[in-house]
Amino acid sequence: MVAGFLAIPTHVQHALNLASTTYGVPLAQMVSVARCETGGTFDPRSLNRSSGAAGLFQFLPSTWRRTPYSGFNVFDPYANALAAAYLVRRDHGWSEWQCRP
Repeated sequence: MVAGFLAIPTHVQHALNLASTTYGVPLAQMVSVARCETGGTFDPRSLNRSSGAAGLFQFLPSTWRRTPYSGFNVFDPYANALAAAYLVRRDHGWSEWQCRP
């Protein structure tokens, strides 16, 4: 179990677990980056008004459009976590993110 995992809202826990399992990205990495990107809130509705980055993993609109999940709402924690794990697996790392595990 990842430290502090139980303090994360249940639906966000499920989304992070699903993305981790689906794409083989370590859960601890997913939790670490989501924690950093949301300022520790794990709020799937997080929004950076200056950059337009949104969701658990703070996707820029242009990056979001490059994922197979772009047809979903960026604020959906499942779509956001799956899109993040997809890019991590496809691009071999967290290079798209300011926050890194």
